[in-house]
Amino acid sequence: MWKFWKNVKIDENKGRWGRSENVEEKIQRWLRQEGFEVKKTGKGNSGFRYLVAKNRLPKFSVVQPKNKSDCIVVESGIDFGGIDTPGLTKIFDRNQQLSWELRLHLTSKGFLYKIQPPNPHFNNPGGIIFAKLVYYDELSKAKFLDTVFRVVNTAIFTILTLQRHLTAPATKSTEKPGRLAYLK
Repeated sequence: MWKFWKNVKIDENKGRWGRSENVEEKIQRWLRQEGFEVKKTGKGNSGFRYLVAKNRLPKFSVVQPKNKSDCIVVESGIDFGGIDTPGLTKIFDRNQQLSWELRLHLTSKGFLYKIQPPNPHFNNPGGIIFAKLVYYDELSKAKFLDTVFRVVNTAIFTILTLQRHLTAPATKSTEKPGRLAYLK
């Protein structure tokens, strides 16, 4: 009975949303209404893919994967280019507070994520990639924009957390006790 009900629900949603172009057009329109610059990029392994930017906010992508055609993925990431080797060990060492803080935040907010170590052989600095899914049966402008801003805010949080942890030893020696370095 559950399988039958589930199939009926999926068929209703397919009828409601129609083809993926409908969803693609709606997403593009919603982003532009909010002042985002939307650039269509190569499809690759997706139905559609947009690179989205706005003023000084972190960039993110909106993707409709081919292998999961009932959802939209909103993703962003931070690369580790320019971070020195001792800083990178703090990110990947599970005994360090930074590693736990990043993992805890991403997990508690329901993000899918991957922390990639650098690979100098392929000229890859490594980084953190995180994403949230929005299923078609939940897709509305409000839900979609909520997901977009959660991804953008998490990118900002990740950048600030990395900066705070990777510059903390230098500021601790010059700061007076009881004062926060970033509230001067």
